[in-house]
Amino acid sequence: MDLRGLRYFVAAYECGSLTGAAKRSHVSQPSISAAVEQLEAELGARLFRRHRHGVHVTAEGERLYPLALQLLDDAGAIRALFKDGTARREALTVNVLASINMVRVGAIMKELLDAHPELELRVVTGDTPADLRLTSNHALKKGETFVPVWNEGYVAAVPRHHELRLKREVTLSELLDYPLIERVSCEFHGQMMALIARSANDVRIAAKVHSEEWALALVAAGVGVALVPRTSVVEGGDVALCPLQDKLTRQVGFAYRSGSGRARQLDSWFCRHRLS
Repeated sequence: MDLRGLRYFVAAYECGSLTGAAKRSHVSQPSISAAVEQLEAELGARLFRRHRHGVHVTAEGERLYPLALQLLDDAGAIRALFKDGTARREALTVNVLASINMVRVGAIMKELLDAHPELELRVVTGDTPADLRLTSNHALKKGETFVPVWNEGYVAAVPRHHELRLKREVTLSELLDYPLIERVSCEFHGQMMALIARSANDVRIAAKVHSEEWALALVAAGVGVALVPRTSVVEGGDVALCPLQDKLTRQVGFAYRSGSGRARQLDSWFCRHRLS
């Protein structure tokens, strides 16, 4: 079945005349007539009845119209798949540090894809190899170039009615007086463990988690307190945030192997997003 004939049929159906269909399709009126007649002969059904002011669709034409629309939509989707689809787009794999806020990740990934629509984004975590890493300046690997995108500090997350929320600032040592939710993916995890080892207190680890979402959910439930990046949580609900006297900060940005092809491809985008 000729898709062009179906398109001309749909145009005639929606315009109510062969002349209108010809203008809409930018072809001559006889071309529309011939295509419709050929379609009628192929289907063995009358689709229109001609009259002096245009055409009147038949019951068979009414049956065909939604089917023709579906077939034309499917044909368009197939063309788009092979013209602009994932099979021909270039994959960009980005490894994201688990402690980075997902909302911020989503926003900056959209900016990157808007600037480079030829790329197909693949987000991975853990030790999975990648073209780029969205990470912290405290977690760089040897030989990597780092493009900082934003700065953020750390805060103590405590249950809403916790006594620590009444203090203007808390120290890391004070946190150890309470059940602690250990964030094993945190860049300051080693520092916290060293502090625990030196502490004279009997520190209780209430839970070990790999993501901010789990840490904050357990804080909200009253399981313990946690050290988290400020941008990982919006204060309110069942979680309160306490400023730290020990100023822990980090830069979040992209890390990549110097001289890599991907780095050269994205250089201009990196320059626009680099912290001044």
